[in-house]
Amino acid sequence: MNIPGASHRSRQLSKTPIVNKGVKALIDEYVERMLSLRVWSLWWLNRAVENLLRFRNGVEGLREKYVEYGDSIGKFINALDEVIKYAGKTFRRYWFENNVADEIMELTEKIKSNTIETTTTKTISIKGDRITINISSTNTGTVYKIRFKKFKGTYINVPPLIPDSIRTQFQIGLLNTDGYIKDNHPGMTTANIWQVIIWLLSFPGPTYVRITGLDLNKNGVKIVWELRNLNNEITEKPQLLNNLDDITFFAAVLGDGMIELVKRKYKKRNSTYIYPRVRLAANILKTPQWEDALKRLYNKYGKKHDKNTGNAVFSLSESVDFLKRVYETITAKSPLLMDILSLLRTIDDAEKIRRFMRFAKIKIRKKGESSVNIVGIRFTVVIRRKAALLLSYRVKRDEIGINKVKRIIESIRNKYGITINAYEYDDYIYIIIPKYLIKKMAEKDTELRRSILMILCKKYKDINDKDLKEQIIKYIRELTLIEETAIC
Repeated sequence: MNIPGASHRSRQLSKTPIVNKGVKALIDEYVERMLSLRVWSLWWLNRAVENLLRFRNGVEGLREKYVEYGDSIGKFINALDEVIKYAGKTFRRYWFENNVADEIMELTEKIKSNTIETTTTKTISIKGDRITINISSTNTGTVYKIRFKKFKGTYINVPPLIPDSIRTQFQIGLLNTDGYIKDNHPGMTTANIWQVIIWLLSFPGPTYVRITGLDLNKNGVKIVWELRNLNNEITEKPQLLNNLDDITFFAAVLGDGMIELVKRKYKKRNSTYIYPRVRLAANILKTPQWEDALKRLYNKYGKKHDKNTGNAVFSLSESVDFLKRVYETITAKSPLLMDILSLLRTIDDAEKIRRFMRFAKIKIRKKGESSVNIVGIRFTVVIRRKAALLLSYRVKRDEIGINKVKRIIESIRNKYGITINAYEYDDYIYIIIPKYLIKKMAEKDTELRRSILMILCKKYKDINDKDLKEQIIKYIRELTLIEETAIC
């Protein structure tokens, strides 16, 4: 295949073209994606600039709220203006003056109409005068990239906006995931605009910013940014072992992790709930600095370990707890940073930030948190609108379950002197203790009474329903002794 600018080896091989099915499949998908995404049009640049402008205007609005940071916020806005100018004007001029769109269309047409000869079915690289098209097949899919040649970056100066302690934690987390060291300076390459902002906040000072290319995925076109901080001179990445706290790990998740959505179906309720699951990307775990740190991480947070990918995985409830702790810590130490994170939600590609903000505020009931111990069995405290306060326990309706229910009823009769009933429903047997019997049990069992009161108090604080709050207050008064009026 005779493509202008192709490597010498490719031109030699093209003298005797050989049809390669693997290569043809990569090319066919590339051409289809190029046509559907209309890469030669600058819609993706316009969208990026719009996102940056929307965020920039949001930051402008923070000046009145944070008067003490007014000067620093102003300088940060100036830095954002330089990035917007670089993308919206400098890059646009480079694009038109060098006919980049024409070259993309020309190379795409030649790729479409010729047979590509290559020594591998996994990587294709085609060079033009101003761009290089890279097509590579990985374990997770096919990656299509366009790299710009001879396009220089710009220099900006970013003021410090967040406290030193949080900034250091963010630096450690980012450098040990997506970050790298180049010419003794910390750097990062990203296709996410929100990560550009996170990097600038984490590494203030003189910074080199450059648009290096485009990533072409199924959902759109994303600009690839190279960022290098010139204020910090380092030779190696900071150690993780003694620094892996909540904020550092959160920064690592922002760098190269995931906040996944997990659906859980509940047939009894005929409903589906969505929960978050925090993961750390597998590829960074291959680095030596993460090995010892993750041993502590598993002990501190995780109970699961994905043997196939090596991901650090939180359980669903642990993920929520983790995100809540991060939210509360950042809000307490740097309200300005939390407001900036909230503004980042408006950026199109900031889905990870949106999930963080969403799930950091939800309440997920943990298994056992609404249960009390009665004769060694965990009964659930239930509050319903139409039914009064109840204690409930269920087992499967089989021979083992039936015998267990009989033993529980007998044990309760012996300890509390009351008789309770069991009910069959679907595949389960339910032991239900109504309110009038709960009061009798509570009179004889101080520990049980206090446990029920603590659960009622927690439910009262967690719910917003006014009628249900009044109902809970009524139950609390009925179970509370005079000397315990301040139980909640």
